[in-house]
Amino acid sequence: MACIIRTYNNNPDSVKAVIRSLKNGIGWVIVVVHGHDETTRGRVRRDIDTDSKIAELGRNRVIVIEMMSGYSWSNALNVALARIQMMNSVANRKREQSVEFVLPLSVETIWERSHLDSMFTEMLTSDRVGCVGTSFDGRDRGTTVDLGISYDKPRNTMMLIRWSAIVTVGHFDAWCDSAGGMEDFHFILRMLIVGNFTWSRLDLKVPLKVGVNHNQAQKEERELAAMIKIVNYMMGFIDGDTELMDELRRGIRLLGAGDLLA
Repeated sequence: MACIIRTYNNNPDSVKAVIRSLKNGIGWVIVVVHGHDETTRGRVRRDIDTDSKIAELGRNRVIVIEMMSGYSWSNALNVALARIQMMNSVANRKREQSVEFVLPLSVETIWERSHLDSMFTEMLTSDRVGCVGTSFDGRDRGTTVDLGISYDKPRNTMMLIRWSAIVTVGHFDAWCDSAGGMEDFHFILRMLIVGNFTWSRLDLKVPLKVGVNHNQAQKEERELAAMIKIVNYMMGFIDGDTELMDELRRGIRLLGAGDLLA
């Protein structure tokens, strides 16, 4: 399994996220850094290279990718997925173990191995389960924070994805970045329609540190607006195809976003 950690300007938590992932048994830790910013260029790689705990746990399992242009949340995911695709190609040629599951993670997600084990158990109930998400316990300096309804569905904050679902559905659509985010919501809708996969969300209440370099209320407002744009965007693609439109509407309702259809 490989996890994907994206960091824009949160260097300290990036190192902590790498350590947490290694300690919790992740095979490959891929860190995608906003490299065309002077505050991050080289710093995350240097901090990872010089951290004694990472060296102890296995620096050779960490891949740092600095994106020198075009950094966005979706593009960062896609760069990591392209690396995993090449890694799997090499592994298959050598008859070695390839990456079968991908775990996008936020640097602010304070997860434990028990959380991942529960998600794995759910994933393995059927090979048609494409992704498994979780609920989160939002915290801002010890105070509980309502994350909003955009978190009532699987999020790349911590979402276990089957590699075969990614191969079938394709990359994350960078158009979502210009719409305000929610590339995970868009991916799952495509997964339901294109791949005939299912999804699940467990109520694990994984601790999530919020308010780091962003305002949570403003983020939620932006992401709700993005969900509306995504629904309209996808409906525009399949306008006139009654069967696909019904599938899309069903998927939107399954994701708890039926109100967006009004």
